[in-house]
Amino acid sequence: MSVTPFHTPPSTITIPVRQSWIIERPRLTARLERGVRGPLTVVTGPPGAGKTALVAAWAGRRDPVGRLAWTTCERGLDRARFWSRVVDALTLAGAIGPGFTPVIDRPGGAGDLFLADLAAALAGRPDPVILVLDDFQAPLCPGVAAGVAALIEAAWPSLRLVLVGRHDPPLPLHRYRLAQRLTEIRGDALAFGEREGRALLAQHGVDLPGGLLDALLRRTEGWAAGLRMAAMSMERRSDPLTFVARFAGDDHAVVGYLLEQVLDTQPEEVRRVLLRTSVAERFTAGLALELAGPEASAVFPTLVRENSFVMPAGDEWYRYHHMFAEGLRLLLRHEMPGEMAVLHRRAARWFSGQGLLADAVGHAVQAGDWTYACRSVVDELAVGEVLGLRGDPTLGEIFLTMPENVITSASDPAPALVAATAALGRGDDRGCARALGRAVAVSAESSAEPGAGTGSAPNAADRLTIEILRIARAAHRPSGEEPSLRAALATAEELLAGFPDELVARRPELRALISGARGTADFAAGRLAEAAGAFTAAIRASADCGADYTRRDNLGRLALVELLSGRFERAAEHAGKAAQEARRMAASAHLARAWVSLERHEPAETGSELDRADLALRESWEDGRRPADPCLPALHGLVGGRAALAARRPDLALDRLAAAQATNPPRWLSRRLLVVEAAAHVQRGDAAAALGALDGLDGHGGAEPVEAVVVRAQAQLAGGEPERAARTLRPALAGSASIPPDVRVAAWLLDAEIAYGSADTSHGRRSLDRALRLAEREHILLPFAMALHWLAPVLRHDPELQRAHQRHLDSLNVGPEGRSEPADPEIVERLSARELEVLVLLAGMLTTEEIALEMYVSVNTVKTHLKSIYRKLAVTRRGDAVRRARQLTLI
Repeated sequence: MSVTPFHTPPSTITIPVRQSWIIERPRLTARLERGVRGPLTVVTGPPGAGKTALVAAWAGRRDPVGRLAWTTCERGLDRARFWSRVVDALTLAGAIGPGFTPVIDRPGGAGDLFLADLAAALAGRPDPVILVLDDFQAPLCPGVAAGVAALIEAAWPSLRLVLVGRHDPPLPLHRYRLAQRLTEIRGDALAFGEREGRALLAQHGVDLPGGLLDALLRRTEGWAAGLRMAAMSMERRSDPLTFVARFAGDDHAVVGYLLEQVLDTQPEEVRRVLLRTSVAERFTAGLALELAGPEASAVFPTLVRENSFVMPAGDEWYRYHHMFAEGLRLLLRHEMPGEMAVLHRRAARWFSGQGLLADAVGHAVQAGDWTYACRSVVDELAVGEVLGLRGDPTLGEIFLTMPENVITSASDPAPALVAATAALGRGDDRGCARALGRAVAVSAESSAEPGAGTGSAPNAADRLTIEILRIARAAHRPSGEEPSLRAALATAEELLAGFPDELVARRPELRALISGARGTADFAAGRLAEAAGAFTAAIRASADCGADYTRRDNLGRLALVELLSGRFERAAEHAGKAAQEARRMAASAHLARAWVSLERHEPAETGSELDRADLALRESWEDGRRPADPCLPALHGLVGGRAALAARRPDLALDRLAAAQATNPPRWLSRRLLVVEAAAHVQRGDAAAALGALDGLDGHGGAEPVEAVVVRAQAQLAGGEPERAARTLRPALAGSASIPPDVRVAAWLLDAEIAYGSADTSHGRRSLDRALRLAEREHILLPFAMALHWLAPVLRHDPELQRAHQRHLDSLNVGPEGRSEPADPEIVERLSARELEVLVLLAGMLTTEEIALEMYVSVNTVKTHLKSIYRKLAVTRRGDAVRRARQLTLI
């Protein structure tokens, strides 16, 4: 039968008139133009996203315009009216003749005959026609979607469709995707960017700085309607900047728009589910059921499929558009004020059951249930997260606003424990001690209450948290606290072993803290082998929990252990890892890199890393978050003192060593400082003072270390007693594996010097060769650089030995006898007297600040001199400047 003639409103089949306020969006119109080369283009997005405006603007600019038909759909449009409107639109566009009379042969839908007739009417055209179906979305009359799908197949390539709606049309889109016959423009593509947002605001006379515009775009997620409402509000305000800071989904214009366009069109049960699930930042079907009850099961699939303000968040999670969520929460507070806290409590318990602690804590806090939030943290052993050991401060920040009365009045120790943890995490040691004392007292009271049982112990999680806090506070404190730290470590490890393996595996930051603290304690006590094992375990655990700073710190500490043991290659490897992609390196890592550079005789790099280590040490004291290990300042002085000796500045070395002793280092480290002090006296030519310093080792307990034996022999040689020096040196030449390689190198090198000085060339050559072979394995160069006064002539007279080790000795510029060195590069411009003075101090490995003090000028003045020196010597770094100056015999 023929379709009953209907009156089609002209506005529903004509292209909307382009309004002056429409923002040009060339990136999307170009995508539309490409899309209509295929059979189907779908444009979907929330109300107010600019879907219709985009397609209308594109359609109005097409040439020729008459080859495009437009149909606006609407709710309640039945099958016959829909197809009648489509035919009228195609007729108006000239795509089919006015004599075409559609016929529907079955009452259940658009029949094959009608679709065949329509496809035949469109066939044979010289150019295809584009049909735009605006607002094409559910609920559609049964049969309409199937008819549209059939028409796409029957009329292609004469007909191309553009479907515009709030959500995906009920068509088998996946088939079109697989066949690459579908173009999609979704909400994320419709979101306004910076250029479009600025153009929209300009229409209202609003111009925002880049940062505020970015904030507004983030707040609205580029939603065109939200931006327009914000612009209209700012147009009427004298303080648009303040408005941007406060603008959210609770703006009355936004709420009114959402009510009219979204909520008022929803069935009552969907509306209730929307409001109740809005308390969560993200949700799944399970959480929706928990919050909204059984009716959520029925409406959830439709909710996430057909509501364009619901966005997939991955892994079956969903979220609301930020402004939509804010508007929903405002309405929830207005319409169901008593339910907010109840809903947050339900969400907290649901998230706890899923093992999502941060979400659970957040909802408990919003419900005002601080005790539940704190108890969740303690029972989940999450104090490391509150301390910031995982590198994510979120959980710690949640408790910054916890009311004091919650801590002081709770009968549960959990609030006080979390308060102590949060205080320590932000560097407030006094606040931590106060809250920890409260937690211990409450815990003791709880175990002593009637019914608690004789000798009842506090909750195991509470006890572990107490010990973790004690460890975190004591880990980097003076070694005098070592017994209490070791007791806390033993208790914590025992308690941790009693928890389920699955729970412990989720908290690698606790293992990192415990292992790192044990390593620090062993290090302070001079137990280097044990410290190495503990730091290695801490590094693994830190990597597992993403605690990058902690990992770099422990890598630096492990490198220092290896350096103190003479294993420079291993130390260089660990220090290199600590420096990789590190925006902030730990003081320990800088110090290790300085030491490695020193042994490789790279004076500029040594000075630079010492500077950075010093800065990191001072920052660690100032921010209070990572108190400096008492060993590190002393080690800084040790490396700095040896660097000064390498530059032949023994007085500077003694100053640095004295400052290091003043930090009250552990006994074993103080002994090492005394050995370097003795070496400084040897360099000053004061053998008696050197021997006196070594005799002072007796007051520090223990046998004389082997490195002291070498320095004693050096002092004896300097004092004119070569035979006595040779006898003293014999224990260090024994070759025992327990003697660090650098000490053995120094011993064999000194033995060679004694032999050459006694004209025993054969003995001297054997010892020198042995020293060089051993040094090559560990890339040790410093002892040879410091021995050049006698070593250079020896090597020039022994080219065969020099060739055997040329690769290792290259940087020392020791040429064989009679060989002319390469021509020195010319200086660009003569250096001034002040610049030469800076260069001499630079070669002495002084820091920029120390050079400024020596010259009585500002640091900036020194930096200016350095820039001039680099320019004149045609170099870019400290080390290159020193090397070039030595080549030019300027220093």
